[in-house]
Amino acid sequence: MRPWRPWSCPYDDLMRQADPKPYWNTNVARHPGILRAVPKTGTASATAAQPLLDYINRRYPLTQTTPLDANRFRANAVPEAEPGDIIAYDWQNDGEVDHLSLVVDIADGQYPEIAEWGVVDWNPLGVINRNATTPYAKRGWTYSEKNHNWLQSVEETRNVSAKLIHIDTRNVTTF
Repeated sequence: MRPWRPWSCPYDDLMRQADPKPYWNTNVARHPGILRAVPKTGTASATAAQPLLDYINRRYPLTQTTPLDANRFRANAVPEAEPGDIIAYDWQNDGEVDHLSLVVDIADGQYPEIAEWGVVDWNPLGVINRNATTPYAKRGWTYSEKNHNWLQSVEETRNVSAKLIHIDTRNVTTF
């Protein structure tokens, strides 16, 4: 991740010298060691999903990643999930993580329940009110809060793929 620098330091990485948050949310995505402008849209959490996952994999090399295929979606069971694990969603199944959720509980039948930050104010035309981001309540990992239906039943997420991320911090000695 980009190290913090005081505003007085010169910028050589193309970041704006003004408040970087609006710029980050709409125009910038970080890939391992490279900062580049891309036409990525969505909430700050959606924009930062892949860079955060890249950082976790670099910082914690013993991180375990388990693909969650269509059979897992149908069964809704992930027996190896534990509270504190992350589920990484790839909505278009293009290899780029679009969303991260935190496993907060395991319900009956080994069904992970998640919490996440995201957009919950949708109008009938599907337009996002970007000023209405609020935390979701706990929900099941295969359920679409926006569409009130299962992810695999919703047209825009029918091709969703996901991974269970378990961060192993036992051998990390420096921060």
